[in-house]
Amino acid sequence: MTSLVTNTAAISALSSLRAINAAMSDTQAQISSGLRVETAADNAAYWSIGTTMRSDNKALGAVVDAMNLGSATVDVAYAAMESTVDILDEIKSKLVAASEPGVDRGKIQKEIDQLQDQLQSVIDSASFNGENWLKANGTGADVLSTTIVSGFTRDKEGNVALQALDVDLADTVLLNGSGGGLLQFGDGSFDDFGGFVAAYNSQGFFSPGTFTGAFKVAAGDSLSFDMSGPLIAPITVTINRTTVDAALGTAANGTIFGVSDMAAVVNRAIVDAGGSLDDAQVYVTGGTTFVNGSASGQYDTFQAAQITNSGVNEKVSIMDMTIAGSSGSLQGQIGLIETMLQSTTDAAADLGAIQSRLERQTAFTNDLMDSLDKGIGTLVDADMNESSTRLKALQTQQQLSIQALSIANASSQSLMQLFQ
Repeated sequence: MTSLVTNTAAISALSSLRAINAAMSDTQAQISSGLRVETAADNAAYWSIGTTMRSDNKALGAVVDAMNLGSATVDVAYAAMESTVDILDEIKSKLVAASEPGVDRGKIQKEIDQLQDQLQSVIDSASFNGENWLKANGTGADVLSTTIVSGFTRDKEGNVALQALDVDLADTVLLNGSGGGLLQFGDGSFDDFGGFVAAYNSQGFFSPGTFTGAFKVAAGDSLSFDMSGPLIAPITVTINRTTVDAALGTAANGTIFGVSDMAAVVNRAIVDAGGSLDDAQVYVTGGTTFVNGSASGQYDTFQAAQITNSGVNEKVSIMDMTIAGSSGSLQGQIGLIETMLQSTTDAAADLGAIQSRLERQTAFTNDLMDSLDKGIGTLVDADMNESSTRLKALQTQQQLSIQALSIANASSQSLMQLFQ
């Protein structure tokens, strides 16, 4: 049946044209964006997964940036640690040279001073982005620990978490204002006077004692004890900074490095108090041991030591190394240098291990990001070969649909001829 009111053929042709135009619009959008799933309306499930994976990839990119920042910090610390080892070697060689007879000790001391200044400069300069792993001021975990972000994970429930590499700065800090650095020798306490007070009070003056470690005598530190005997006048022996300077020289800066220094200070204090070394003297019996004895044994009564501490708990460090003091002091300092060399070498090895781990983790994370990119592409990327072929076919179909619509619309004109 032919109708003037309803052109069924035209309606059918127009519907086909609309469908073809819609398909062409989708195909052109895929070609222009390169995505077959660009919005949630295209495929809600794939769009959601792709969006989440893209977000995770951005987070992993930030993780790589954080690891690169951490690697730079490690590189700076490692370079400074290497320089520290070289400087320690130089200081040790100067101390050994100072032990030889006939050398110009004044010139050697100037060289040591310059090396110490250089070492301080290296430590102060070992900073990257405000972080200095070789210098600290405190003993708390918040001061002696840091972290480097090293990973980002998402579990099957969708929970996300950051992974971090913990770094114990107690293994890398060379100088700490609160003590305990790799280039420091203890807490610097004057209270025990290198083990002398413990030996004197607990074991008796004639018992052997053990030197407990390098320490400083500050301006306000003072230690006094009384000595008396039946055939000799009692004396009060006082040890303070003046005594140390007189026994070791002002260049020692009040620092007692070894048992030989301590014995020299105690014996000087006995003489300053009016005593005689024939009646009482401290003898060094080993690398860290000493005996408080006397040739005549005149002193047989001793009062407990009285200690006044200035409250300044100065830290003995590599910066206090000096050729002042006794020959035994130089040997003690050389031994301390060896200990510091071992500690800094171990610290450099630790930094190298951290750097190696960061390099491997960075490479893995970059590979992981590439894999995620591939996964996202598999889900949402358009096949450009397929899309271009489809577009060509749709363009042909569009032309045919337009032609069909034109023919359908022309049928009414043919009907009008019947009424002529």
